Amino acid sequence: MDDVKEEKKKHKIEEEEMVREDDEDDNEKETQPEAGITLKEDEKAEEESSFAKASEDKEKDTDVEEDSEEDEEEQDEEDDGEDMRKSEVLRRDLNQFVRDHQPSYNLNPKGKRLSGKLVTLILFMLTIAVIGGAIYFVAGVGSPKKQEQTVISPPKSTTSSTPTPTPKALNRSEWSFEVLNGGGVTGAAKKLADQLKALGYQVVKVANADKDIQTNQFFVQEDLMAGIDSIVVDIKDIIKIASISGKLKDSTASARIIIGKE
Repeated sequence: MDDVKEEKKKHKIEEEEMVREDDEDDNEKETQPEAGITLKEDEKAEEESSFAKASEDKEKDTDVEEDSEEDEEEQDEEDDGEDMRKSEVLRRDLNQFVRDHQPSYNLNPKGKRLSGKLVTLILFMLTIAVIGGAIYFVAGVGSPKKQEQTVISPPKSTTSSTPTPTPKALNRSEWSFEVLNGGGVTGAAKKLADQLKALGYQVVKVANADKDIQTNQFFVQEDLMAGIDSIVVDIKDIIKIASISGKLKDSTASARIIIGKE
């Protein structure tokens, strides 16, 4: 009987232990998810903390860069200001140097007043100088004209000039003409011959030329060339002779006139 009780009691104790173990297992199972959730929350919090820290570090770096840029700008402005100050100082020193080394033209260094006699003497000397300059100028202007007259005047010749020979008077009866018609106008040669005869010249031949010509021609014996100008002038009203065409060689007449078309 006792054994049965003990056996029941033992069996009950075992059942209680089994129930207690099952409860512990259940508790462990319930505790593990909560621990997992807690771990995830801790990891998330840690990530958020790391992100916040990184953001703060980035902001700090940005602030440092901005501060550095501002410092550089301020430094540049200070350098520019320093350069301007140095330039201004250099300019002032240069101006002062120029002023210190400028020559002085003070005619009255002691500040004394000039006496009336000295002023009068100075004015007198200036007046004399002006009058002397005017006289020199007038004399200098007049002298070149006299010099030009002296230079331009031709020197007197010591040798006697050769007298110009008196031209011989024209004797028309000593001149004989041949009159040839080379212009193609009928009767032109006879008309000129009659005019020459009326002036007192001799006409030894009136005929047609071998060929027609454009302008009048005038041929003269070589030994009569000296007096030909007088003949040309004498007959200019009845025939125009521009120039002597050549020497007359194939005739005994004094001259030959060939009438042209013009």
